[in-house]
Amino acid sequence: MIKKIGIALLTIIVGFAVTLWVVSEPRPEGTPGPQADALARKMQAAINQPAYDSVKVLKWNFKGLHQYVWDKSNDQVEVTWGETKVALDLSTKSGVVYQNGVAKTDEGEVKTALSYFYNDSFWLVAPYKLFDDGVARSIVNTEEGEALMVYYSTGGVTPGDAYLWFLDDNGFPYKYKMWVNIIPVGGLEFTWEQWEQYEGVWLAGNHKGLIQVETTNLEVVL
Repeated sequence: MIKKIGIALLTIIVGFAVTLWVVSEPRPEGTPGPQADALARKMQAAINQPAYDSVKVLKWNFKGLHQYVWDKSNDQVEVTWGETKVALDLSTKSGVVYQNGVAKTDEGEVKTALSYFYNDSFWLVAPYKLFDDGVARSIVNTEEGEALMVYYSTGGVTPGDAYLWFLDDNGFPYKYKMWVNIIPVGGLEFTWEQWEQYEGVWLAGNHKGLIQVETTNLEVVL
């Protein structure tokens, strides 16, 4: 019986690996230059980049697991999960850990909080990071028209990630495909939907793909 279970489990694992290999897409080569930058600027105009740039504080809940109060103007963020809260200084990548309200030193929890923040904030504000330091933009011609490839050579937890943005006629993003180091499958697609304005800032609260990624309790303070 145990042997049969082991064989069945191995079959499932192999089948899953083969499926991932089949659906994986190589990252397309794009054309950098003024045309790519113009498309990126069109996207920025559609989502109101100036309003985002003026934001002082962003608050949100990521998938019901992590809660954030990001003092964007001072490069500080509070990350809370369970009974743990970490007050991070993003400029120095240092922080103070509070466990049940008691402060303690725990570099592991600080690194965990940083990792959570980099990942979870990207799902919220990625469209506003097109011209960050270390970012390269290029045009990719697809069956759906021109798309914007954004490659991050630095920043976050896994530099080297790339995202292919698909925009409507007005420059508004409605989905992207991703090539990221922590996922062995290239070209995974996620929607950007349930867009709403918060103090003039457009933010998408829902992403559907291999899994669903939902952001709730959004607040913006200017």
